[in-house]
Amino acid sequence: MLDSEPMKTPRSLLSFLCLLCSFIPSLKGAELQPYFARLNEAIGQREYFERIKRSRMDSLRRQLHSPGISGEEEYRLTQELFNGYKTYHCDSALYYIDRGMELADRYGNRTWHDEMSLNYSFILSTAGLHKESLDNMDKICRNTLSPHLLTEYYARYAQAYIDLNNYAHDNRFSPYYYHMANVYKDSLLNTLDMHTTGALMYMSRLWYSRQEFEQYQPLFEQGIRKIASGTHEHAAISFQMSEMYGSLGDSIRRTQSLIESAISDIQAAVKDNYSLRLLALDSYAAGNIPVAYEYIKYSLDDANFFDARQRTIEISRILPLIENSYQIESQKQKDNLKRYSILVSVLLFFLLLSTLFIYKQMQRVSRARDEVQAINTKLNRLNSQLAESNHVKEEYIGQFLSMCSSYIDKLMSYQKMVGRKIQAGQIDDLIKNIKSDAFIDEEQQKLLTNFDAIFLRIYPDFVEQFNKLLHENERYVLKKEELLNTELRIFALIRLGISDSSQIARFLRYSVNSIYTYRTKVKNKAIVPRDNFENEVMKIGEIKQ
Repeated sequence: MLDSEPMKTPRSLLSFLCLLCSFIPSLKGAELQPYFARLNEAIGQREYFERIKRSRMDSLRRQLHSPGISGEEEYRLTQELFNGYKTYHCDSALYYIDRGMELADRYGNRTWHDEMSLNYSFILSTAGLHKESLDNMDKICRNTLSPHLLTEYYARYAQAYIDLNNYAHDNRFSPYYYHMANVYKDSLLNTLDMHTTGALMYMSRLWYSRQEFEQYQPLFEQGIRKIASGTHEHAAISFQMSEMYGSLGDSIRRTQSLIESAISDIQAAVKDNYSLRLLALDSYAAGNIPVAYEYIKYSLDDANFFDARQRTIEISRILPLIENSYQIESQKQKDNLKRYSILVSVLLFFLLLSTLFIYKQMQRVSRARDEVQAINTKLNRLNSQLAESNHVKEEYIGQFLSMCSSYIDKLMSYQKMVGRKIQAGQIDDLIKNIKSDAFIDEEQQKLLTNFDAIFLRIYPDFVEQFNKLLHENERYVLKKEELLNTELRIFALIRLGISDSSQIARFLRYSVNSIYTYRTKVKNKAIVPRDNFENEVMKIGEIKQ
């Protein structure tokens, strides 16, 4: 069982985490070292926590599809699945909102419909679509809401206006957003029992002034002890406490709370997190670039998995700054290593010279011959690689320039079309064009067609040679107008050196799982061992010396 599985960290990862821990004292002092050590340990166990999360979701889905399930139980499980996915995977959460809406309509249950509408506003806000979230809230009739949903209703409005205020930073609109947030926050206060953990969750999202922090500090410090660590609730309240301590000028306790928040998010497999991102920025500001780089990479991985564009954009603004510093730091280390290597090489060279004078002439000649042969072999291999690389570059540069020119022309045409429609007041038509995927699909198909044609000019016998690696009854027979199919295209990309499934998936607009399935399916058809199949593909069209 997953729950009883020991949490093991790979040896290489443990080494890396130990390296990270060596930077901790310079960041906040030895006082924080145990906290960072726990955080790095949790990062090393991310996959374990995610397996537990996925196992729970799978169990709920099995219950949902059980025969003879009642409507009430089906809705309860749907809501529970939404709660599990709302901080884990945006699209999955939206799926269960749609399912909940369907159940509400099927049974004519207004309460269910209102609850799912509130869920929908939550996801829209999480994805950075604040106006759309407010528009959806405006459709909800407040007078028909139960006390619990009324609390969520006020909280959703307050949070939406807070997010708009944080996003806008505008002297014209920000005061209005701030005012409306306070209006709905006051309404929320009237519906809360201030001493419950549920109230703390709502409060953790809404207190944002120094005065409020000071007023409610004891309440938060007492309430956090009642909430189990390793939960999203514990992460959210710990994060708010970090904001509180930061506002009060207590940097040590701020960092401690941020770390506790990040650890709980990792243990709860929460992908919509913020604490690790702030720790990355803190590490960067403290000059601990390797720590900052690793933390921001983990944050970006989570944002990409969560699949909310706003989160990815926020991290992408930070990443280049940290990555550039990391590259500079890495280059310094490489330069030092290069200097040491040169020095060692020089010393070894003189040692070799001293030794060579002792040996017999025939031994010297023999060693020299072996060295020359090894160098020639390496040079021949490098020359082959360079010849192939130059061949590929020559083909692709011309096509790339042509495609760039074509895309610039299309963009100019599109710009002119947008200008004409704006001038003509055809805004609805313009929005319709923007929302349509037809243009993207057409360009994607052109891209794939161009790729196929260029690739086959470089490797004209690729399909024939590829088929020789497969059993005769499993070989591919392309359609009349078809240059490459999906499977052949995947391995064409691999032949060009793009072996990462996520990169291939982005290029072909498939899911990573689909790419993995295609690769596995083709390997199962091979006449060569599965583990050697892709190596054999890399030999297709290889230039011989």
